[in-house]
Amino acid sequence: MGTVLVKDLLDLPETVRKGDFVEKIDDAVAHAERTAETFVVTPALAEAFDRSLALVGSALRDGKSQAAYLHGSFGSGKSHFMALLSLLLRNHPAAWAKPELHPLREKHGFVGGKTLLELHFHMIGKRSLESAIFGEYVRLVQSQHPDATLPGLFADEELFEDAAQLLEKLGEEKFFEPMNQGASGEAAAGWGDLADAARWDRERFEATCDSTDPEAREALFSALAKSWFKSADSLGTYVDIDHGLAVMARHAKGLGYDGVILFLDELILWLAHQASRHTWLHNEVQKMVKLVEAQESQRDIPLISFIARQRNLADMVGEEFAGAESVRLHDSLEHWEGRFDTIKLEDRNLPAIVEKRILRPKDDEAQKLLDEAFASLRKKAGGSWDTLVASETPEAFRKLYPFSPALVEALVALSNSLQRQRTAIKLLVELLVEHMEDLSVGEVMRVGDLFDVLAGGEEAADGVMRARFDAAKKLYEYELLPMIRSGRQTDSEQKCQRMRLDHPVRLGCSNCPERGCRADNRLAKTLLIASLVPNIDSLKDMTVSRLVQLNHGSLRSPLPGGESQIALQKLRDWAAEVGQIRLGTQQDPTVSVRLEGVSLKPIMDSARDRDTPGAQQRLIRDLLFESMGIAEVADLNKEHSHKWRNTKRRGRIRFGNVRKMGTDQLACPDDHDYQVIVDYPFDEKGFGPNDDEHVLQEFEEHAGGSWTLVWLPSFFSKDVLDLLGDLVVLDHILESQSTKKKYLSHLRVEDRERAVLDLENLHSQKKVRVMQAIEQAYGLRNDKAADVDPDNAVDQHVRLLKPGAQLVQRVAASLETRSAR
Repeated sequence: MGTVLVKDLLDLPETVRKGDFVEKIDDAVAHAERTAETFVVTPALAEAFDRSLALVGSALRDGKSQAAYLHGSFGSGKSHFMALLSLLLRNHPAAWAKPELHPLREKHGFVGGKTLLELHFHMIGKRSLESAIFGEYVRLVQSQHPDATLPGLFADEELFEDAAQLLEKLGEEKFFEPMNQGASGEAAAGWGDLADAARWDRERFEATCDSTDPEAREALFSALAKSWFKSADSLGTYVDIDHGLAVMARHAKGLGYDGVILFLDELILWLAHQASRHTWLHNEVQKMVKLVEAQESQRDIPLISFIARQRNLADMVGEEFAGAESVRLHDSLEHWEGRFDTIKLEDRNLPAIVEKRILRPKDDEAQKLLDEAFASLRKKAGGSWDTLVASETPEAFRKLYPFSPALVEALVALSNSLQRQRTAIKLLVELLVEHMEDLSVGEVMRVGDLFDVLAGGEEAADGVMRARFDAAKKLYEYELLPMIRSGRQTDSEQKCQRMRLDHPVRLGCSNCPERGCRADNRLAKTLLIASLVPNIDSLKDMTVSRLVQLNHGSLRSPLPGGESQIALQKLRDWAAEVGQIRLGTQQDPTVSVRLEGVSLKPIMDSARDRDTPGAQQRLIRDLLFESMGIAEVADLNKEHSHKWRNTKRRGRIRFGNVRKMGTDQLACPDDHDYQVIVDYPFDEKGFGPNDDEHVLQEFEEHAGGSWTLVWLPSFFSKDVLDLLGDLVVLDHILESQSTKKKYLSHLRVEDRERAVLDLENLHSQKKVRVMQAIEQAYGLRNDKAADVDPDNAVDQHVRLLKPGAQLVQRVAASLETRSAR
């Protein structure tokens, strides 16, 4: 039997359209049976419905307005929840037919006994909170109560002034005729004096314009809006929110309602779009408080508001907004948060929801294969298991398979900032349908695969996260991806599908057959995801081993358990090229990416003239002396004493190019017991280690020998020489405060600090890589052959220039140990 793919076992759509899995409350209520059928009522969600109904009941009983956040970040389906809650309050049989909700019917006896007016809002695109609420209420009155007087929700002074001018222009008869059409009909029907009192004339018009009676002004506004100013409800000039809510409550009571239910979908997302406008945000949040706190007077009937929320209001003021103003705004937002109840749509509902809405096996045989695949994964996952299962249970993992709880946890955190069209449920389906067509049964979806489905095509994030997500995409596109392509030699259309014009941008690396390059990309993308949501358990304090485990099965190692070492070396190489990658020094190093960075290449290019052969020689000398545990020296010679067989032996260490040394320099001085000469791992063009060996051979043949030990290295490869040149440049830039100022003066103050941090990190990582190359070149390791030039390699690194003397070589752990021996 061939490879079985996960997508072939699941009942999935052929394509995923833009609006799929996006619930709009009006549409969901209009299709009540479908809404009820597709909603998964878990015990936690049944409890949330109970609390929501209890909130409405208490508001009706006490006559006091109430408001609650429906707080859920993923899969809980806040819009879907509000739609079903709306149906429950309407006493719709399809909603109450769900068995899990039966116990709530008797508990909340007001359902079906109270007349409730429901208003549904999608806030995106609205100018203000009052324009949304009052505008929707007026539209509902016009559609469901066309004969009713319109409420006095508009700032009517300008309208009344325009009407007065129109009266003078048209005259009384023509002006009042359309305003009195209803009154004429009533008079004909025998209403007599009552009908006459309802008629409009100049006396009544002028008295009403001067009146402070809200009902009288409502009547005039309504008559004008139904006759001469039929677009008045779209003018967008409203009374203040506190007064308007009182007017709306009084008007709704007059229409026979016991309470008004406001379902405010997208409100927090709407606020997030303008989070950087501190004054606007502060004002709109203060308006929200009026939903529960009536300053003007007690409302005739209660208003009950349900607000879908993905995150706290205070979180919308990001760290990048510095200063006292942001602190005050942050504190103010936290204060207003306390005015609202919070009904959590718990994340623990996710496995059951994902299982029912997405991961439906096609048949019993498919179910069996998936069960067996999961059992095999659990058995073979080893150390990856605990990382993948995160804070969930194995049973929850099975419901989520082929997704891992760790992946879902990351998506939960990211979904706080996703645009509405990019719902997490939809993204999971996109992963299965488009991005992981080649996922075999028994494999698990890697966390790194989230990045392409988030970053591909349309803008993924909203609010404060947008800038961070843009930074992550730029870092990947301009730094990480080219580096990975270069390392894997996939920087061509033949190797990299992303470079082909016919490849959909939104798919990125998905389904790419270049497995090695794809595995590297997964590691890089996981680091970027962790940088976007660094505080969740599965991504917090990321280590190399956990990075590998989150992408279980992606890296391959010939040695069991060797994947982490492969990843560590890879990350060291990357950190030496990209200053924003931070790699620790622990046994299992921490690793992270800092998104807020400054491009270092122009800075380094401005100091490139400091990269000279002499500077490289001095740097190699200093690194070698440092590695040997010997203090740096200003000249080429260093006196060195060594105790051997209880006798103190005096010698010296000399650093230089053997090819250029004469007999006097190669010979050990008469007043020294030994001399160690260390050569450079590079030379002028056209010369190589064979030229050094020829000089040594000439010395042995003609000078008669000496107690001189020569350490000949293989020559660096071009990549390492470039790395060494970068290190020389970084050494110079970071040499002093004056050099830092010279090369960073064009940056903003805050960017200078970031640049210094990145330059220091890059210097540290490049130094680590150069030290690895030094160990390879001088024969202390043999696992990084690519660090030396194969045409200029040395077989015998250590030569004793004393004919007849035997040199016993032992494997040393470091340059310091080797030099001591």
